[in-house]
Amino acid sequence: MQRILLEGPLSEPVTLAEAKAHLRLETAAEDDLLSAHLVAARVAVECDIRKVMIAQEWRAVWTERPEKLRLPIPPVLSLDAVRLENAAGERLLQPAEFALRAGGEVALTASLAGMKRLEIDFTAGFGEAAEAVPAPLRQAVLMRAAHWFENRGLALDSEQAIPPGYERLISPYRELVPA
Repeated sequence: MQRILLEGPLSEPVTLAEAKAHLRLETAAEDDLLSAHLVAARVAVECDIRKVMIAQEWRAVWTERPEKLRLPIPPVLSLDAVRLENAAGERLLQPAEFALRAGGEVALTASLAGMKRLEIDFTAGFGEAAEAVPAPLRQAVLMRAAHWFENRGLALDSEQAIPPGYERLISPYRELVPA
């Protein structure tokens, strides 16, 4: 299964103004650097929790019939389109032919017999706006971005790149890898 980002988030869970207030910065001299840290921190948190925060459009592609049809990026907000290709050709499934179940599982009424390719477009994230993201995750992004900003000489993959308390903030939201 392949996953493809179709459209990234339209905003970040932590604004530049929030980060500047946290760091007590009053000038715009380093806004670009701090903004880059905010994006990198969001991506790092998303990787750590195996979820995305702000609504993003994704496509999951299967070229072999899946045993269980589970979308790879939680939390899923909506199923947007399902395309099925088999020996008869490719067709866009109608909304009545698919449904989203708990845990990001997809139920199809269409048969997957002879499937060559299955594509599912979906929107994942806690919501469209920062307010939809749980406060501890927003705090984790802020802490990580501020820590990187204040400690610019650190390698981003070193143990010192993670601020104290970070793991406690994200651990309740971490997606466990299904067995």
